[in-house]
Amino acid sequence: MVLTYFFAGWFYIYYYGPDKNVIKGSSYFWGHSIFTEVKEHWFFFYVLASLLLPFIVFTEDLVNNRTARKFALTSALMIFVVGLLMEGMGAIITMTLRLAHGY
Repeated sequence: MVLTYFFAGWFYIYYYGPDKNVIKGSSYFWGHSIFTEVKEHWFFFYVLASLLLPFIVFTEDLVNNRTARKFALTSALMIFVVGLLMEGMGAIITMTLRLAHGY
């Protein structure tokens, strides 16, 4: 997950800049204004939750501690759902870029 954080930041800085300008300069500016901004903020939660989950799993007795087990399962589910939503938002951002280019 830490590698994902660095590679995503590298990609965003070096490759998304020109695409961002194309999207923001078109009538599909909402692709960046809404979805990219949400993804940027959710990504910080996603990294934190993904790093916290192994800590919970390996330090708590999930068999006997029902509260810790529910917390770990809820965290895992949230990580999964947020990951799917971020993928969907990425598809929408790509669609707005294609529409801005006229493809």
